[in-house]
Order: sequence, then C-alpha cells, then structure tokens
Amino acid sequence: MKLINIRDEERNNKYFKKIEIFGLNIRIRDKRKEEIAKFINSKMDGYISYIKYETYGEDIKIPKVKSKEELINLLINSNQSIARYGDGEFSLIKGSDIAFQKQNNELQQRLRDILTSKNKNLEVCVPNVFNSLKTFTVKEQYFWRWYMSQHREDLYQYLDFDKIYYDSFISRPYLNLKDKSHVSSYFQNLKQIWKDKDIVFVEGIGSRLGLGNDLFDTARSIRRILCPNVCAFSKYDEILRECKKLSKDILFILALGPTATILADDLSREGWRALDMGHIDIEYEWFLAKADTKIDIKNKNVNESKGKKDNKDKKNKINDELYQAQVLCEIK
Repeated sequence: MKLINIRDEERNNKYFKKIEIFGLNIRIRDKRKEEIAKFINSKMDGYISYIKYETYGEDIKIPKVKSKEELINLLINSNQSIARYGDGEFSLIKGSDIAFQKQNNELQQRLRDILTSKNKNLEVCVPNVFNSLKTFTVKEQYFWRWYMSQHREDLYQYLDFDKIYYDSFISRPYLNLKDKSHVSSYFQNLKQIWKDKDIVFVEGIGSRLGLGNDLFDTARSIRRILCPNVCAFSKYDEILRECKKLSKDILFILALGPTATILADDLSREGWRALDMGHIDIEYEWFLAKADTKIDIKNKNVNESKGKKDNKDKKNKINDELYQAQVLCEIK
C-alpha cells in the first residue's frame, strides 16, 4: 500500500486534491497547496518516528505490557482488580479536559500515582500500542502512530519500566481489530470472569450494562449504582461511600471513565474486588450487530458514536422492570 497518494478530483465543478494517507482519504481544496504540504509532512513525521518502535531491537525502550488474553486468564484464576488507562486518562494527567470529565487536580495526581502503584491487589492496564500495531485496523494504526509521535516522551515520564502492565484493550476487543475471527471465543472467555458471581455495576446513568444482551448472563445476580455520566469525579466520595456499604463478596464492574480508575484502586486496597471494564458492553453490542463503525445502540449512551448528540432520551428512565429492580441507588 502506498503511504501517500495525491490525485485531482472534481466534485460539483470544484477541484480538490484527494490525499490518501495510510489508507485514509482526505479532500482539501487545490488552492491550499501549502497547507497540503504541511499536512503531509506532519503525518509523515509521525509515521517515520514510529517505525523504529515497530521493528524495535534491544536498544529501544518499551514498557512491559502483557496481552489482554493473558489478563483474562489472570482474572479468571485470581481475585485481582484492574484499573485501565487510555488517551483520555493521559490527557487528564497532562492537565487537559476530556469530553465527559473536566480536569481536576486531585484526579490528575491520583491518575499519576496509580500508574506506578505498588497495590498488590491491582493490575494497571495501559494501551498496548508502544511497539507493533499490526493487529489493529488501518484507521486505528494511523491514530496511535500519530498519538505516540506526539505523546510518547511524556508518557514515558509517567510509566514505571520495571512494572508489568496489562493491555487496557481488554474491554475493546472488537471494532479496532483487523482480524475479528476470534472475537466470539474472546467474549466467551470474558464471561467466565463473572460466572456465578454477585456483581454490582457502578456505571454512568444511561450506560445500562448488559441490558438487552447476554454479556453478563453468567453472573449469579446483578445490581447497579447509577452515577453521573459527566464529571462523575465531582461525586467521588459519595460513590465510594455507596460502594463500601456492600459485602466484600461482591464483584464490582466499573464503567465510569477516569473515575473508575481511581475507584478500582481504592476498593481493591480495602478488600473489595473491582474491574474497570468501561466500554465492554458497547463493544459487545457492536460485535452482535457486526458493526464496522461506531454506531448508536438503542437505550444506551454511546459517547463515541457520531449520533451521540441526538441521544437525549438515553439519560431518561426506561420501562424495564428488571432493570429498575436492579438499581440500588442513583447519585445525581
């Protein structure tokens, strides 16, 4: 595949330069030639800077990140908790807001601390994107090559290179993968983690994990603590207090953005088991729908879908007696 291909294209009697970079098509007006050149150079810089990490040798510095399959096996056979990081958590560490969480100094410091945590009950998960990206779709490869070209130096300051991390894509096993042939068996293995467990979802209002699918049908029981789906960390003390009212025999499944990362650490230190699994339910819905892009899901908030701004009804209560009976409390 050519990395860059530029050709003229006429649409509605207007001429454009159609640029194909890493398989992505981008149209820019022909008269903006300087911007085209600048754009190409910036993307090529990102690509070239990443090549040495995809073919790394002993002299290339790479964090130790075990696979999501190894993590599932660990979670089936132990009582470990997990806290996950993605580009959103890293943005908050650097002092920036993200779409559903404003920057907060306490949150920023906690996210930095947990990355190098010595908590023996907690496995810290980061995206497994520091070297080879061959398992991802072209679009996903493009994003992470660009992202790491911009942020690798900063991320390396936060990570402990003597620590074993796990892959945070444990909850994103479908849409971003090039080869989807093993996804069905992956989800079957995932279901073994909560088989015969009493689970409590700590989720944003409108997330509705497991509603309308069988992802959590292997669990013995399901209850829910509903939390704000925007800036949940502002209610952190109340969320933690509600969680700590429950028996230490239950398994918490957390889907609450960066707040879940902190919550998993605090709960696991005090004897509860908590799995930060945000986005897993939506990935399962996309898998069932055989989706090839981020689509809306009926009755659920999907913060990454293109139609998310039109889903105002997703925050409202739904007429589902079983779901309503599962709700322990709602923190507004």
